[in-house]
Amino acid sequence: MRLVIANPHTQTYGKNLVNSVLRRKNLSKYGYFVTDFINNKERNVAFFIDGTRSSFNSLGIHWKTFPKLFSYIELIVWMLVNKINPLKHHVFFSVKNINPKTNIIFNIANSSIDGYKGNNTKHQYHQYKGIVITHLTHYFVGTKKTAEYSKKIKNNLFVAEGNLAQNTYFKHHFPTSNHVYQLPFACAKRFTNTTPHVNRKNKCIATGTLLTANSPDYLAFYGNKTNFHPMRTSIYNKKDEMKQYIDSLICNSDNTIDLKKIKAEDSAKIRYAKKYLPYVILEKILPNYKKIYFSFDIVQKYNTYKMFISPEEIVGLPSVSFVEGMTCGCAYIGIDHQMYESIGMKPNIHYIAYKEHDTDDLLEKIEYYQNNPKELENIARRGQKFAEKHFNPKYIANTLWNDMESILKTFNSTQSIPNTCSFRTTPDIQIKHTGNHKHHSKTTNQKVINSSNVHKRQMVS
Repeated sequence: MRLVIANPHTQTYGKNLVNSVLRRKNLSKYGYFVTDFINNKERNVAFFIDGTRSSFNSLGIHWKTFPKLFSYIELIVWMLVNKINPLKHHVFFSVKNINPKTNIIFNIANSSIDGYKGNNTKHQYHQYKGIVITHLTHYFVGTKKTAEYSKKIKNNLFVAEGNLAQNTYFKHHFPTSNHVYQLPFACAKRFTNTTPHVNRKNKCIATGTLLTANSPDYLAFYGNKTNFHPMRTSIYNKKDEMKQYIDSLICNSDNTIDLKKIKAEDSAKIRYAKKYLPYVILEKILPNYKKIYFSFDIVQKYNTYKMFISPEEIVGLPSVSFVEGMTCGCAYIGIDHQMYESIGMKPNIHYIAYKEHDTDDLLEKIEYYQNNPKELENIARRGQKFAEKHFNPKYIANTLWNDMESILKTFNSTQSIPNTCSFRTTPDIQIKHTGNHKHHSKTTNQKVINSSNVHKRQMVS
């Protein structure tokens, strides 16, 4: 089998060219594609570029002249930056030259939707007769275009960090897609446990950024009042009231993301800068959520606290932070949901589960474990062991590659894509939201509720 990665220079597989030039932080979510696939001599990897995207698109720059030539040059530079030998990997410019019997195309959704307008598209994935894997990272942006174009791809397999087959937003836009390959996040090596649990703060730390989803497709489905991160918003807005239980590092990106927007309180110098300086310079000199959120050592923060929360997206996807914090030996607090159950995480065994959208239940769980440190330490320890095994980049790379080989073999013999996912421990048809798991005895639960009655009245009022 050969894996053909589409437009890799524009995605988070390694160091991004525009980020490297501007000295921005590179978020290599899928860095194992470089280390364990591309630079692995035992695996065959090629690239496909169609000239539709560049890493410089993030600056609002869209190239119209010789796009494939520019893409090819950028791809070569991207390979050199990421220490990839350009002579060892074939580059395709047309899917017609890719053999569907021996190749799988791996594509991230925004590479499929950019520039797509009905039948007028530069994209070629719909012309490919083999398997196209479409990763749904940030699929809430351009959802209708992604859904519309994916229908044209004959043999499309969706991939996401959560099992989206049960999510209402996904089901609305992709009603015929009953199977989504669940590919967990991989944890970077720098996330390690350096602090004994007993020496940590007996509180919960909250991480993540707030985002207002302005995608027309998202707003049409949820309405303007539905928050993209409901629990993050609740913690952010009530951080002073919750400070007995939670120290919040949640950053509101909406306050700083539009750096060109002139505000009434801006000084004359700031107004001048916003009017005449380009965005890439403004983000270096003006406060913005990236500067704020990356100003502290997140590994050190996870090693300072006994438990943490990084609330999920309403569209059914978890935060990458949950695998990072767990690997640091910090007990994770997440919603009682099939996105965790389906990959083998057991509520109140590997992580602390609370009722979705229920702030009172969250605080009750935190208070209980603050008063039961041994149980909390056991969850943190089991969670760390689970994360070290299941969110290990090499394990994820090997499992994904083996699954792709199996899927391609079945496809060649049946011309259909099997419902295969070795990461998932529970079949789609059996995955159901069962409510809050009762890990503690009735007596213990009653004590938790009673001890929180005063606090609950304060929070609700």
